[in-house]
Formats: sequence, C-alpha cells, structure tokens
Amino acid sequence: MGRNIDTPEYVSPVSQHSADVNRPEKVKKPSSIDEHIENIKKSDAAKLLVKKARFLVNDVENQMDSCRVLFEKDLKEYEEAKKSLHENGLDACEFLLSQLCYIPDAKTELDRDMVVFEPKGNDESLQIEELSSGKLTGMLLSVVVGLFAFAAVVFLGIHQLEINDLSNVPVGELVIPILNWYASFIGLDDRPMLSGGLLLALLALLMWKTYTGYVAFKENRNLELAKEQLKSAEFYCDRKVSCQEQMKRLDSFIAKAIETLALYQDVLTEQQERLKAILHAERENVASANFEPQSVRVMQLTQQLINYIKDFMAVPMSDEGKLSAKSGLYLLRAQNRIEKVIKRRKQSLRKSA
Repeated sequence: MGRNIDTPEYVSPVSQHSADVNRPEKVKKPSSIDEHIENIKKSDAAKLLVKKARFLVNDVENQMDSCRVLFEKDLKEYEEAKKSLHENGLDACEFLLSQLCYIPDAKTELDRDMVVFEPKGNDESLQIEELSSGKLTGMLLSVVVGLFAFAAVVFLGIHQLEINDLSNVPVGELVIPILNWYASFIGLDDRPMLSGGLLLALLALLMWKTYTGYVAFKENRNLELAKEQLKSAEFYCDRKVSCQEQMKRLDSFIAKAIETLALYQDVLTEQQERLKAILHAERENVASANFEPQSVRVMQLTQQLINYIKDFMAVPMSDEGKLSAKSGLYLLRAQNRIEKVIKRRKQSLRKSA
C-alpha cells in the first residue's frame, strides 16, 4: 500500500524556535588599549596588545567549552530518546504489523551506528606567542661589539707603531706606546692616560648604542608582532563565535527533535494497543488480509507514522559540519504529521464528550 504524504501548510515550532535562538554572547573585550598605543612606550604597548589577544582567545575558548558540554549533553539525550522510542512503541508496532501481514510499499532501514552529528573539524587552539624584551641579547651583542672594537683599536695601534713581532714584547710595554700614538693622533701629545680614557668612553658609548639600538629594534618588532597576534586573535574569535551560533541552532534543533520523538512514542504506544486489539479480534482475517476498513486505517496510519519518524532518524543532522537542511525538512515533515494526528484525536474526544 502506498504512503499518502500529508504536508499541510504549517509554521513549524522548529523554525519559530530556531528564529528565536539567542545569539551567543559576544566576547567580552577589555578596553580598546590598541587605540592609544602611540601615547605609551612601545614595549608596554606590545605587552598590553598581547595581553588583550590572550584574553580574547581564552574567553572565547571558555565559551566554546561550555557550548561543547551542552551539545554533548543534547546528543546523549537525543540518543536516549531514540532508544526509548524503539523500546516503547516503534519496534512493537513494526512487529505487530508484520504479524498482521501488513506489507508497506517502502520501508526505511535505520543504521543504529549512524553518526548523528559529525563536526567538520576542530580547529587547533590559537597560541599567543610570548614577547622577549631583547635586553639580554642586546647586552651580549654589545659585549661582542665592544670586544671587536677593542681588538680593532689595539690592532690599529700596533700596525701604526709597525710592531711586527709581538712575541718578545711584554703586553705592559705596548699599552703606553699605543695610547701615545692615539694621543698624538687626536692632538693630546704626551697625555696617554687622557687618550686612554677617551677611548674607553668611546668603546662604552659604542656598546651602549649597540645595546639600545637592538632593544629599540626588538621593541618595534614586538609591537608589530603584537598587532598581528591581536588581529589573528580577533579573526579566531569571530570564527569561534560563528561556531557558537551554529551550536546554539543545533541545541534548539535537538531539543525540538527530542520533543517530537516523545510525541511519536506516546502515539505509537496507543497504536500498539490498537494493533493488539485488531490482531486479537481479526486473527482469522490475517491470511486473507480482509480486515475491517477501520482496522486498515489504523494499520495505514501506524505504518505512516513509523515511516515518517524513521525517515527523520535515518538522516544525519550534520552536513559538512553544519545543520543538515534535509534533516530539518524531515523533522518538520514528521512534526506536522504527528501534530495533525494529535489534533484530530483531540477533536474526536471533544465530539465524543
């Protein structure tokens, strides 16, 4: 017997409920510290931007964890609702229909191991890189530069004094001649100690400039890196907020699916009792399939309800990590049908009363 698919015009609570789903809370951001970074030191600005980026990432991941826990709970409740439906109505009705030799035109087979919802993929957590001030590296670099500069000063002095063999010359005897040469070079004749002091001052200045230059370079680099990390964090948060919105829709959808399964369980439990009564009263008609018209209508409705809800349960809820449109349509279709049956029964009860 063919299935008469009823699709009356009806605004599903699924679509209504989905439209009313609250948007996930926006990530709470600290004050916009990057708007006034020109007014503070670059090193402090970089630290603040990194702190803000880390705050954004941690906050959105905490929200995602909460959504994930809720979603896993929803899936568990959905599986329990399916199991309850099978054990309390659906399987018994299918068995009774087979006992009555009622053969539908089409039969939906359920894959009990089907994955109801499969995420598209979990993005790795964004790692915010720690910033180094560069002071230690700058200090080591300044020492290296100072040593090279000192060696160059000594080498130049030895070269100008035309000392070719240093093996027989004590180090102490080289200092005064070299300082005298530098003293005469800068116009401080016979004042080697003063020229030595000037050389040491120049070496110290060179080392200081090397140190401060590297630290300034590192501060500029850190600031640019901090800005890039903040942009990456904001993009990461936007993507995660979109995932939260999708999980909110799924939460609403699964809740409505569980409600619909419960309605089918109630109605199919009633149909189970009616099928038992038919089997008891018309057992002699099973072989000939010559049932009373009312009995045929009960069997037809039971099989139709089974088909509707099994069609929905046979379709995964996910499609490339998002809510499947096909699953939504099948839920709407199943919901319309069961609500129409319940409405008709309520009308019959009012008339009989």
